[in-house]
Amino acid sequence: MSDDPTFVSAPVQGDAYAGDVSAAVAWDVLAQDKGAVLIDVRSQGEWSQLGVPDLASVGKTTVLIELETQAGPNPNFATQVEDAVADRDGVAIFVCRSGARSASAAATMTARGYSKCYNLVGGADVGGWNAAGLPWASQ
Repeated sequence: MSDDPTFVSAPVQGDAYAGDVSAAVAWDVLAQDKGAVLIDVRSQGEWSQLGVPDLASVGKTTVLIELETQAGPNPNFATQVEDAVADRDGVAIFVCRSGARSASAAATMTARGYSKCYNLVGGADVGGWNAAGLPWASQ
């Protein structure tokens, strides 16, 4: 990966969040920025059946917070993120299966005062994390 990760900022929701990043850039940032976090917003079923991004080699763990539960939207999503990520000025990269839920999550947390929320383009599957060959772990 690169020595100086650069964010590719191309928000799809009219500046509703800081931008979109590729899996490679996300990995670089997570490896180099002590405070950067990866938040997987998929469901518990997806985590248990498909696994999660493995950040052990960079000394981190993926934060797991469902954006949507089996019953519908998670009404506690924003407060759960706030509990897990205290630094509103730190980098928060959101990932889901394809990039749609994570874009929504990034917009939600930007509206709550987080300044560096990014969406991982392609999510965990569709041209994203797994397609880039990044570490993955069973849950």
